Amino acid sequence: MSAPRNQDPSIVQDAAEMDPDTVQKRHEAMHTSRMQMQQQMDAASVLFMEKQKKREEEMRREKILAWERSQEGKSHRGQAKLSRAEAAEASASTVPKPQKQPLRSKDRKPLDGSSGSSCGWRQGRRGPTTGGG
Repeated sequence: MSAPRNQDPSIVQDAAEMDPDTVQKRHEAMHTSRMQMQQQMDAASVLFMEKQKKREEEMRREKILAWERSQEGKSHRGQAKLSRAEAAEASASTVPKPQKQPLRSKDRKPLDGSSGSSCGWRQGRRGPTTGGG
């Protein structure tokens, strides 16, 4: 019997050479290990489902609150904007922004042709262009 490519041939043994008790113990150990892993996965799944239910309940409450606020004529997102604004004020210090200078003067008109350079805009030729020559 040849060994698989990814295993060392010295590790792989013939089924006839292995002791049945060793094989049975190995199978029981694998079964026990798999059961433990399954129990861990089940516990993690239960925790995830609980968190998911809490999130869904919170979302449901927020939707109800938004609907009630809209029925009262208030903004349904007004409270969220206020809390964000308060957080921004608390985290940022009050530093005045420098005034921006304009990129070009207000009297600049590049399509006028008044700049005097030869690179001004020109209207294209009228009529169809003639092709080859």
